[in-house]
Amino acid sequence: MKYGLAGTPTREEWLANPANVPMDGRVGIDPRLISVAAARTLREALATKGRQLVAEPVNLIDLVWPDRPPRPSLPIQIQPIEYTGRTPADKFALLRETLAKRNADGIVVAALDEVAWLFDLRGADIPFNPVFFAYGKTGG
Repeated sequence: MKYGLAGTPTREEWLANPANVPMDGRVGIDPRLISVAAARTLREALATKGRQLVAEPVNLIDLVWPDRPPRPSLPIQIQPIEYTGRTPADKFALLRETLAKRNADGIVVAALDEVAWLFDLRGADIPFNPVFFAYGKTGG
C-alpha cells in the first residue's frame, strides 16, 4: 500500500479493521519514532474501536533483526553562503526571534532536510538526498 494515495486506507483505518487487529487488540509503537500528535491521533482512533496503543520500551524490529547493518556515517560538507543565502548564525537569530514571539523555550529540529538547511550542511547518508542522519536542538 502507498500511504496517502486515493483508495489507500489511513494507518488508523487499517488498524481499526478487525481483519488486521482483533477487537481488544494492542498496537505497539516505538515512541521515539512517532510524533506526539500522531501518537495521540492513533491512540484516539484505536480507542474508539476497542483497541489500545502501547509504547514499547524496545524497538521490536531490533529484536528480530540482530545483524542489521549500521547506519551510514558519510562525510558532511559545509555549504558556502553563495548557495545558502544566509549564515547559520543569521538563521539561528531568526529562529530565536520567532521562538520569543511565540513564547517558546526551544525547538527540536528532527526533519533531516531542516537540519541540513539550518546548519548549512549537506551529506550523503540517504541515497539520492543531500542529507545526513542528525537532529538539532536549540534553547533550554
